[in-house]
Amino acid sequence: LARLHLISLDIGLRLRLVNQLIFDYTKIFKLNYFCFVAMGAFIYVTRESMPIFGNSVYDDNPIHTKVDIAKKTGIFSDTPVHGTRIAAYAEQDVLHELKKINKSRKDKLVYSGQTIKFPKPLYPETEAEWEVVETKIIEDGLDLNISLMSEGEKLASGTANLRLRRPEF
Repeated sequence: LARLHLISLDIGLRLRLVNQLIFDYTKIFKLNYFCFVAMGAFIYVTRESMPIFGNSVYDDNPIHTKVDIAKKTGIFSDTPVHGTRIAAYAEQDVLHELKKINKSRKDKLVYSGQTIKFPKPLYPETEAEWEVVETKIIEDGLDLNISLMSEGEKLASGTANLRLRRPEF
């Protein structure tokens, strides 16, 4: 079993994840009722956690919790994972990478935002991974082009922005 650190994230309010996570090397996560996982670039969301996350971010749209309603849209074959949740996973993965990047830099970078597009939905209990597709060096930092992949299919893509830290006064 690998030891995982619990994650807290800011997305309008701070969510504290206090459940125990267990990872066995087959990439199968056994999760307590509320948990979600963002380990490295691997994502797995349980169906049971969908309404709890929705309530936490004040998103009670039934397409995220009721399969029949999601299917009636003609867009989804299941309940799609919240876009804010997917974006939060991306941010956590980028922050993890940022720590590694800053270890080798004199001028430290900070996370300054991201843009993400969702051409296809991520469904619960589907494995997906965030990948850094390209790193662009720009005048005041780095732009990381990222993609969320599942079974060879791109579900989301975007850019995470890392900028030079402002001098402290």
